[in-house]
Amino acid sequence: MSEDKTKEKVKEKKDNRIYRRLSAKVIYLLIGMALTLTIAILLIGTIAYQRAIAVRYDEVAYQVADTAMDYFTREELVLLRTLMNEYEAGRANENAVDELMEKNERIRQVKDLMDNLRESFGANDIYLCVISEEEMEAYTPEAREAGTWKPIHYIMDSYHDPSENMPFGGRSGIIPEYREAILESIRSGERTGTHLIANTKWGYNMSAILPVVFEGETIAAVGVEIPMKTIEEDVISFIIRIAIVAGIIMI
Repeated sequence: MSEDKTKEKVKEKKDNRIYRRLSAKVIYLLIGMALTLTIAILLIGTIAYQRAIAVRYDEVAYQVADTAMDYFTREELVLLRTLMNEYEAGRANENAVDELMEKNERIRQVKDLMDNLRESFGANDIYLCVISEEEMEAYTPEAREAGTWKPIHYIMDSYHDPSENMPFGGRSGIIPEYREAILESIRSGERTGTHLIANTKWGYNMSAILPVVFEGETIAAVGVEIPMKTIEEDVISFIIRIAIVAGIIMI
């Protein structure tokens, strides 16, 4: 009888060990599933949150561009584009440019308005330009690397550092990955549906390129660069909040 009890106790201990092992495996499995779910929530939530931030900055950038465009009359825009054509063709010299851009009181007022607008929204840059379709189409990586691919031709520039304002006729490039979207925007006369985000040495920038259409033709564009100053802080804060919530749920 004693021998039977001993066997029962041995069996009970063995069963208990098996039960504890199975329990531990179930717990580890549940913890693994919870961690996987938490990571998935963080990834999906972070991507969605970044997109929401991009939409917010994109709307602000285009509101600024639309406001800047309204500072000009159509006649002034046509006059400035005509001067650009004449200047680049060699039929207008620096004196003609200076006469309009520096001595014309109305144009100077518009420049002041652009400066005030840029400061009010904390923008890095607001500018009126011509984007050359021909140069956009002629893009090559080699030309960009050599610094010769510059399809943006500046008419008026309000940069946050006045000493670096692009002069009338000055040129600059475009991020190649956005070339097709911007080219389509210039051709259609509609704002691009792509978020134009650049990671610069000053941080992330949201850009807007708003075509200026006159009699069915895009004659110029207003460009805006808004620094996305809070994007890193916003995303990190979002991740921390989600992690805390997930931790509470797991507990």
